[in-house]
Amino acid sequence: MIKILTAIFFLFFSLLSYGADVPFTIYHTNDLHSHFDGVKVLNAEGKVETLGGFARLATKIKELKNQKQNEIIFGVDAGDFFAGTIFSALGPSLEPDFPEYEFLTENGFELLILGNHEYDPGNEGFKRMLHKVEQAKIKIPLINTNLYVEESSEFKRFFKEQSIIQKSIIKSFQGKQGQLKVLFLGALGPNGCLVSKTTRGDFKYFGFDDKKSKQKLDELSEVLQT
Repeated sequence: MIKILTAIFFLFFSLLSYGADVPFTIYHTNDLHSHFDGVKVLNAEGKVETLGGFARLATKIKELKNQKQNEIIFGVDAGDFFAGTIFSALGPSLEPDFPEYEFLTENGFELLILGNHEYDPGNEGFKRMLHKVEQAKIKIPLINTNLYVEESSEFKRFFKEQSIIQKSIIKSFQGKQGQLKVLFLGALGPNGCLVSKTTRGDFKYFGFDDKKSKQKLDELSEVLQT
């Protein structure tokens, strides 16, 4: 389920197949929170079992792709893929690894939306994460339609055309029965802006007034429409 607390994504489709149906499947995740090993819960019998985990997710994606070989298929993550376990110490560290991003790129995700927890490491930690995205062998963009920084910010270069942070992106997918063109938008909602206010550093959002801790939904609506 997509939660306004983190981020939401919007997709607009254009079928370029001259009237023919173009089958497609989207696999979507959110709030993975670096739970590579899954989450331990009590089942109905009162026994501890492990649910989820990145290995199980990778297996499900592989199974889905095998089942949908005649379809266009791609993945989208709607934020908070980072922060929650010891694994999240690697991304903002001086080590070269960013395991969450590496997992998502290697499992066919087309883009990621920045949720509120991606900012948990603060300016310096998040900067290291962005540098690792720039240097990754497989690159996928980070989408936030209502995100911005001031012109004087050192992060401004990450917002340039064709850079790793984009306000929107259009992707074309070629299937056996035609072409699918998709416009992706993503937004961090007011609740996500509020809870990340102290960790976002230079990063600001249309639709939320940081000084007053107040949502500005008309402004958010306008940004998404333009």
